This record gives sequence, C-alpha cells and structure tokens, in this order.
Amino acid sequence: MYTDILNFKGEWRIYQKRVLDNLDKHLRDDKIHIVAAPGSGKTTLGIEIIKRLGQPCLILTPNITIREQWLSRVKEGFLTSSTNSDEVLSNTICSPKLITSITYQAMHSSISKVKDDDEDYSDLDILGVIEKHNIKVICLDEAHHLKNEWWKALEKLVDSGKGVTLLSLTATPPYDSSFQEWNRYIDMCGPIDEEVFTPELVKEGSLCAHQDYVYFNWPTKDEKEMVDKHKDNIIACMRELLDLNSLESLICTHPALRDPSPYIDYFLENPTYLVSLMIYLKGKGIAYPKEFNEVFDMKTFELPMMSGKYLQCLIQNVLYDDIEHYQDTNDTRKLIEKILRTHSCIHRNKVSFVKNDKVEKLLVNSKGKLNSIQTIVKEEYSQMNDSLRMLILCDYIKKEMISLVGQEHGISELGAVPIFDCIYSLKLKGLKLAILSGGIVVIPKECESLLSSGLSQHGYSASYSKLGIDDYVQVSTNADNGTLVRCVTHLFEQGHIHVLTGTKSLLGEGWDSPCINTLILASYVGSFVLSNQMRGRAIRSYDKDSNKVSNIWHLVCMDPVSKNKEFTLEEHVSADFDTLKRRFESFLGLHYELDVVESGFGRITYVTPPYKEKNIKDINSQMLQESRKRDKQKKRWDHALAVIDQKSPVEQVVSVDNEQFEKIYAFANTWALWIGMIVSMIVLAPVYAMRGSVGSLSMTMSFYFLIYIIFAFISMYLVSFITIKLSPQRNLQRIGDAILSALQDAGYVSSRTLKVRIRKTPLAECVIIYLDGGEAKDKNLFTTCLKEFFAMIENQRYMIVRKGRMNSINKYFAVPEIFSKNKKDAQLFEEHIKRLMGRHELVYTRNGSGRKVLLKARAKCFGYRNQAMLEDKKQVLGNLE
Repeated sequence: MYTDILNFKGEWRIYQKRVLDNLDKHLRDDKIHIVAAPGSGKTTLGIEIIKRLGQPCLILTPNITIREQWLSRVKEGFLTSSTNSDEVLSNTICSPKLITSITYQAMHSSISKVKDDDEDYSDLDILGVIEKHNIKVICLDEAHHLKNEWWKALEKLVDSGKGVTLLSLTATPPYDSSFQEWNRYIDMCGPIDEEVFTPELVKEGSLCAHQDYVYFNWPTKDEKEMVDKHKDNIIACMRELLDLNSLESLICTHPALRDPSPYIDYFLENPTYLVSLMIYLKGKGIAYPKEFNEVFDMKTFELPMMSGKYLQCLIQNVLYDDIEHYQDTNDTRKLIEKILRTHSCIHRNKVSFVKNDKVEKLLVNSKGKLNSIQTIVKEEYSQMNDSLRMLILCDYIKKEMISLVGQEHGISELGAVPIFDCIYSLKLKGLKLAILSGGIVVIPKECESLLSSGLSQHGYSASYSKLGIDDYVQVSTNADNGTLVRCVTHLFEQGHIHVLTGTKSLLGEGWDSPCINTLILASYVGSFVLSNQMRGRAIRSYDKDSNKVSNIWHLVCMDPVSKNKEFTLEEHVSADFDTLKRRFESFLGLHYELDVVESGFGRITYVTPPYKEKNIKDINSQMLQESRKRDKQKKRWDHALAVIDQKSPVEQVVSVDNEQFEKIYAFANTWALWIGMIVSMIVLAPVYAMRGSVGSLSMTMSFYFLIYIIFAFISMYLVSFITIKLSPQRNLQRIGDAILSALQDAGYVSSRTLKVRIRKTPLAECVIIYLDGGEAKDKNLFTTCLKEFFAMIENQRYMIVRKGRMNSINKYFAVPEIFSKNKKDAQLFEEHIKRLMGRHELVYTRNGSGRKVLLKARAKCFGYRNQAMLEDKKQVLGNLE
C-alpha cells in the first residue's frame, strides 16, 4: 500500500536501524512502545514503522503544532515526487486519508460528539469512520500528555478496534507518576520495547556534550522569617497537644493497652504508628505491654525522642486512620482539630508537622534565586561573550510588573519580567536580553526593524511601546504565537539576543532552537516529563558549532534548620532538592570525576553534606569553576563514549558499595586466615621443639621442614580458596544467578539466554551487577528484585533466612515482591536460592513462629545496616571493558 508513496530519503542512524531490525519481535503483542530521547528522530522512525506496517494510520498528537509536524515530516522526508500529498495526508478525522494526524483533543471531541475550536463533531461517528476506512494502525505521540478525559476516550477508541496495532512513541515516559497511573500507561502502550538513550545521540552527533550544575541559595530575610514562624507554629502546636490531658485519656482507651495479642499483626503493618504510641506513653510515664517492645526487639530506654514525624503519625491515627479503636466520650477530637487548625497544621484531613505545601512553594519560588541567576549570567557571559545563547525558563510571567522594570524598585518575585529586570540591573556591557512568553514579548530596541521584517514575510505587522528603560521595547502584533516565536527565535539564533527569558508553557516543549548553549531552569517543574523536555532544549547539536557544549543550571533553595531544641522536626534539606534528586534518576549524564555516563544524583559528587552555609558557598564556587571547562567536558564525553556498545549501549545496573560489602564478608576471610595460621603452627611445632637437639640440619629436620613447606602451600591455597569462594563479588554473582533463574522458571522474563554480569568501576569503589541481554522490562525487573532482596525487613510476607550463619547481618533477606504473591512462587524462589546459595529456608511471617523471626530480622537484617549501599541506575558500559 505504501510502496509507491513513501520512501525514506535519508540514511538510518545506528540506533534507528537497531529498532527497525527488531520490529518483528516487538509486534508479537500488536503493540510497539519506543522511548527515544529528544533529538533522536523518533517522528521519522515512527513514519518508517507506519510504512512497514502497510495499513491506514491514525496519528494522535498533543497539540496542533506537533500534528502539523508529522504531516510536514512525511512530505519532506518520505513522500515520492509523483505523489500528491492531499490524496494521502489529512489533519482531520472528518476526512481521513492513508495517514491522518489529529490532536488528542480532537479525538476526545469526536468521541464525545461535541464542537471544538476546529471542527463540529456532533454528527460524526468516529468508530464508524475508522471501520469504514479500515484504519488498522493507531500511533500515540507523547502519550504521557493524556488528560484523564482523553484517557477514557482513547481506551474506548482502542478497545473498539479489531486487529489494530498500537504504536507508542515518547521521549519522556511518566516515570514519576503514581503506581496506578504508570500501570494505566503501560496497559495502554504495552511494555517498553526499545529505548534510545541520550549517550547514543551524543556519540552519533545528534546531541551535544553537556553537563548539569546545581546552584544553591538560602531564603531571603522575609522568607526565612515566614519559615521560622511556621516552624514556631508547629512547635507550639506539638507542645499544646502533648500537654492536653484529654488526649492522654483518649489514647489510654485503646484496647491494645489491655490485651495486645489481637493487635500485634495490625501494628506489624503500621510500625511507625506503634513506635509513636510507645514514645507518647513513655513520655507520660504510662506503662505499656512488654509485647510492644518485642515487636522491635528493643528496650523502652532505646526509644527515640518525640518528634514531628512520630506525633504527626499518632495524631493522624487518633483523628482519622484508627478512629474505631478509641472511645472519645469528651469530644477530644474536636478540640485536637481546633488546635491543629489554629496553628495551620492540618489540611484536608491530613496532619502536617513535617512538611507544609505553602512553605515548600515559598522556598521553591524563593526570591533568592534571582541572585543565583545574576551570578550565573555574569559568569557565563564573562566566559562566552557574544557566543552566549542562554535560555531561562520559569513558571510565571508577572507581566503586571513590566512598568517597574529599570525603576530600581527592587522587583523580588520569580517570573519572566523580574528575571529580565534583575539581569538588566547588572548593566553588563553588550549583553542583550529578551522576554518571550504568551503574555508579553520584550526585545532590544535595535531589533525593531528586524522583527517587523520577519513578521511581514508571513503577512503580519507589529508595533512597539517604550518601557521604563530606553534600550528595550514591548512588542504588540497581530501574528499568531507560532509565527511570533519563530521570528524572535531567529533573532536569538543570529546573536541579536544573548539571554532569552521565557515560560515553560510556551517554550518547554515543541519549540526548538539548537543554538542554546546555556540553560537555567528557574522553574518548579511539575513532573519528570516536563523537566526532561525543558532540559532537552539545550542539548541539541548545532550545525554552525560542531564543538558546542551546553551548561544546564538547576536552582535549589535550601530549607534553614530550626534552632528549637525541644523537638526534632525531621528537617529535610528542601523540597527543591528532593525533587531535583528524583529527576536525576532518569537523567543520563557525565559523572563529575569519572569518565562514566550514568543516571542518578550520585554523579554530582561536589554536592555533599553537611548543607550548612559555608559548605553551600564552597559547592557553588566549585560549580562555577567547573562550568568554565567546556572543552574538558567535550573531551571527557568523547572518552566515555569511545567504546560504547551499540547493541546494548545503556544498562540498568545496581551499583554496590564494594568497601561496605566486603566488610560483611570480612569474617569469612579472617576465619580462613586463622585456619592457615593454625595449620602452619601445628606443623612447625616439632621443628621448633628440636631446634636445639642437633647442631646441623639432620635428616629428621629436613623431613619436618619439607612437610612444613608442603602444608604452608596447602594452607595458603586454603586461604585463597575460601577467600575467593566467600568473596563479596562471588556471593553477589550467586544471588544474581538465583534471582534470574527464578524469574526464568516463573516465566517473568522473556529469554533463556540472559546472563548476570558483574564489573568493577574504574576506581574500584563500587561493583555493578546487571542483566546482559533481554528487553528493558527484563532488566528493570531483575534490578528491582535484587534491591528488594537486600532491602530492609519491614512487613514482607516471606523472608529467606540463612541457616547456621554466625553473622546475623548476612542472615535475613526479603523475598522479592513478585514472588511473594503466593506460596508456590515463594517456594520456587527458595529452591533457586538453596540451589546456588546453600542452606536457606523460607519463612512465612503471618503466623506466630514467623512473626518471631520477623521481629529479629527487623533490627538485624542486611538492609537495616546497609540502606545506602545499593543504588539503582542506568549506566553506559563499553564493549571493550
């Protein structure tokens, strides 16, 4: 059907060819799900897949711009010269052709039979149209954009199609969505079949070398006062609650204080609640059942102090989560709620002593970030001069402040206009600024004629109004946003603008300007999807600068530590910082010290605690120094990717702290050494006893000396054998092999040709373990199981316990969740562990005997002592390593 119509006019890149070569394998479930980093040519790849499927196709896109991009790409890159595009391409479902591209909103409107801005769908039967025109391929572009009502419409559309193949393409899967949202996404699109990663694109030249930098600030004086006031409120609220006699009376009505036996299982499922109850009762001098201590295998004096975390948990259960176990005869709950509301410590039936949305939003949008932006702009301009092409992305415009620009009124809110003003106030000679947003556009006055000329070529005009500063003007035009953005972007690319400030809603996605060499993310990014898209703006390669290297700046406001000594409030570094670290789990970038490309915040090695003012100042200084080394970053990227394996360029690995892991097995090596020493001493003893009986080396002495030498070699071999046999790497290999074989026997992985690999990192501080071969879902499942096996014992249904082990830290392990759903799967996992690891037994924790083992394991398991030892991340592995 497509043979005489479409023919790709270019050459396939290595990673595109890899995807196409595996196409038949991925079609087994009639779903193809491809994740490709920005700049990978996924639209071109999608068109080729549509061509090879050979059936009429409906393409669904997030917006009109991307809808038209698909059709334009077909015309430019595939359509043969003899084909009339109007006969095969359409942008409306009312008149479908061989390839029809519409928006998700149009799909929703047509299924709902309503009128939207483009079309009237009230009389359209879209399901009938699809059947009539034999549409057998549905392509979902960036399906993570789907709103809830769009999901429902899409599910109805897909469910109605018989024999339909679903092609899903995205640069940014919703990795940080909820469990339910992720499952819904995967159920629709299918498991991820292929991933095209950033390092591949850097290696191939589609993306440029780049590095992420973090710049910290503290809240301004006003912001700090607000934060301190809130924390003082929390302390006052906690103090008032702890002094409330009626709360004590209410808590004492819990039946578990009289007869704990029926409630032990309940508390096992809610251990933090039980700890908070014990801490409260201890503080009041009220005796509680000894069975409570047995749950944690601890003494009363070992309990921690009351803190915001524990009191929050206790009050949450008293008010809402465990209400049926308390007898409130004096309306104590109403009084508690009143106290919480007075101190702003409750919202929508959620008690909050640890985090507060209002305070977090205040810090995320801290005015102190304006100072950070000034510092970064000065530094980057001093290094790049006229070559600087900086984009600053933010959440808000704040156009009501435009009249204050240049008036030295001290604009101090985070937004496009305030950012423009704070940079302008630096008075940097020759630096040219602009604002580009949906609500306001500001350009240098000298660019008036250039912009007018560009707009006139598209049939539009513009007028200009003065600002409070002479050298900049505000633009008014009858042009649509798309045309205006293109014309201002052209000025940016030509060097008439050095720093462009805009909003993420306009420039975050679908906009492309490959000249960008510096990006400042002054945005509280709502999701990984959007943050990855925004980061992607800066890392495109630029044909006019083959040596382009981009710097990406992330701004973080720190949360000042409370000076109150009465209670611990579980100080967190900042919501900004927490969010940033989560985002880095999916960013692949260059390690700060090693020539290794990997994901995870661990690669930003300059950022280390304690996060106090002097340390933060030093970190910021290091970041500025490192940002000057663009040439060095380019060379390091080239070195890191020199031996990249094109068949499996990026692996999902678990990194294990080698030093900590070896300590766990040190007892075995020490034991082996003692055996060797004892054997040697036994053999040497007769020789030593005869040392004075002869004057020269007699036959007897020679015989004993020979025996000694033989046994010395034997003991050395024994030491070596046991050390290797019980080495951490060998044990890790066995555990990995056991997990893999269990997954294979249970049918959870797709291939029998997979191998567990272990490698040391360049500095040998860590070893990595990963699954060689298989699909992305196999690798993810393997690393998930491995981390769960070593995780803290909490309330898992099944555990693995090693028999006869002297070292209790290496005795208790968790059965991965996928094997814990039923006894049969748990026993299957146990069989493979015993086969490869020796004497182990499966323990079911939901009965009396299992519960006792669970209590011991909680305080002594591997995960309890080594929580930070394992890190799950993606890493580039060379094929010559």
